[in-house]
Amino acid sequence: MSRTTAHLSISFDGFVAGPDQSVDHPLGVGGARLHRWMFTADEPGSEAAVPFRDEFQRPMGAYVIWRNMFGPVRGAWEGDWRGWWGWWGWWGWWGWWGDDPPYHAPVFVLTHHSREPIEMEGGTTFHFVTDGFRRRLRRRPEGGRGCHVRIAGGTSTVRQALAAGVLDELVLDVAPVLLGAGERLFDPSTIPVRRRSRPPSHPSPSTSATGSAGPPDPSAAPTRSKSPQERPVTTTRTLERPDAAIVYDVHGDLPAADRRPPLLMIGQPMDATGFATLRSFFDDRTVVTYDPRGLGRSTRTDGTAAQRPEQQADDLDALVEALGAGPVDVFASSGGAVTGLAWVARHPEDIRTLVAHEPPLPTVLADAEHALAGETAFIDAYHARGWGHGMATFIAYTSRRGEYTEAYLSQELTDPAAFGMPSEDDGGRDDPLLSGAARAVTAYEPDVEALTAAPTRVVIAAGVESKGTITWRTSAALADRLGLELTQFPSHHGGFLGGEFGQEGQPEAFAVRLREVLAGTHDPTLAS
Repeated sequence: MSRTTAHLSISFDGFVAGPDQSVDHPLGVGGARLHRWMFTADEPGSEAAVPFRDEFQRPMGAYVIWRNMFGPVRGAWEGDWRGWWGWWGWWGWWGWWGDDPPYHAPVFVLTHHSREPIEMEGGTTFHFVTDGFRRRLRRRPEGGRGCHVRIAGGTSTVRQALAAGVLDELVLDVAPVLLGAGERLFDPSTIPVRRRSRPPSHPSPSTSATGSAGPPDPSAAPTRSKSPQERPVTTTRTLERPDAAIVYDVHGDLPAADRRPPLLMIGQPMDATGFATLRSFFDDRTVVTYDPRGLGRSTRTDGTAAQRPEQQADDLDALVEALGAGPVDVFASSGGAVTGLAWVARHPEDIRTLVAHEPPLPTVLADAEHALAGETAFIDAYHARGWGHGMATFIAYTSRRGEYTEAYLSQELTDPAAFGMPSEDDGGRDDPLLSGAARAVTAYEPDVEALTAAPTRVVIAAGVESKGTITWRTSAALADRLGLELTQFPSHHGGFLGGEFGQEGQPEAFAVRLREVLAGTHDPTLAS
C-alpha cells in the first residue's frame, strides 16, 4: 500500500535544524548534533537507538525534498553548478550528498527553477520539479517498494505535508540537545492546519507524533460582542513607506492573549470600511484591516494611481513586519484576493492561510481575450460618457453568466437608467474601479509554481450565488491550475457585506464558513 511518511530528529527545545545555514553549516549552526545518535547507535549503552536508526535508513520508493536539501544555491541554475559539502570538506560534485547519495531511489527536489535530472551512483536520480508539493504527492512514482514516499525535509516541506493532511506517519527522534534557535517544526504561529473531516481510511499511525499541529479549533459559531464595552479596542496606525503612508486598524490586542495570529482582511479597490460587519463576528481574535495605498485614508506620492498587486504585496509585507506578529491569516476579497496571491508568491513566510475570495483574474480563462475586451468596454464608457454609463456597463459585464463572445462585445452599451443610475456626466474620471487604475489587477498572471511551492495554505473560494459569473469562473479556473478544489461560500461576491456600500450579503453565515475554512475543518462544497 502506498504511504507517505516523514522521519526527523528534533531538539529538546523543538528545533529540527540550527540557525544560519551555510556551506560551512549545512544543517545550521549546531544542527549536526541532532543526528549524532545515528552514528553512535552501535556503541555500548546506545543499543536502544539501533531500531530507530535502521528504520530511518530503510529504503523508500521515492523521496521529496526542498531545494535547500539539495544545495545552497538560490535563483536560476547557473550552468552545471557543482559542489557539495561532506562531513570532511568541500568536494566537486552536485548537491550536498556526494557521488553516491544515501537515497538510492528517485528524489524529487521542489524548486521554482527547472533543470534536467541528475543521475548519481547507487540508483539515486534527482528530479527537479516545479509543479508544487500537492501535485507531486498526487502523482506518486510508479512501482518500487510499494510507492512508499518519504518527505525528507526541510522543515517547510514537512509543514506543507502536515497542512495538506497527507502524512500517514511522522516519526520524531528527540535528541538530548538544546539549540536555542533555528528551524521549528511545531510552532502554532507558523503551521497551517488542515484537519480531516472524517477518520482516515488507513490504520492509526503508531508513531511518536502524527497528523497535524497547531492551536485548538476555534468555535464554528461567530463571536460578536454583546456591548460596546466588551468590543476589542481599535487602534489606528500609519505605516510610513518611501512613497506612501498606509493607514491600518488593529482591532484587539497584539500579541493576542491566545497566541493566535492576527486575521488580516484585505480588499481592492475597497478599503477597510467594507469589513466592518464581517470583523464584528470575529471579536474573539485580533483583526487587522487597512486601506491600500491611494485609497481611503492611505496616501501615495509615487506619481501614479495604478493599483499593482506586487506593490501592494510589498506594502503588506512591511505591514506584517510592523505588526511583529506574523505569519498571519488572511481573508482577501476581489482585487484584494489578487494582492493576496501576489503576496504569497513574493513573501510566503508572511502568511499562514490565505482565503482568496473571487479574485478577478481574466488571464486564467479560456476566453481571456474577450473577457479583457469587456473590461476595456466599461472603462471606455466611463471615460467617454461618465460614471453612470461606466458603472452600468460594469454591472452588465460582471453579471453575465458564461463566456464572453464576439456577440456580447458588439452589443449596445447598457443604459444607466436600467439600473436606476444617472446618465449625466459629472466630469469625474478618478473612480478606482472604472478609470483603468485596476488594469494591473485584472492583468495579473498568478505564479502557479510559487503558490504551489509556498508553505502557505492557499484556499480559493467563491460564493454560490456567483456561479457562472466571471469571478466564479476565474476562481474555479485558478483552483484547477493549483490542483485545488474550489471552496464554496454563502451568498455572492459581496457575501460578507452587511449594508456597506448599499449591498447586503449573508455576513453571519459567511463568518461561520470563514471560521471553518481557517480551521481547516470544512468540506469544499457548501452544504445546502
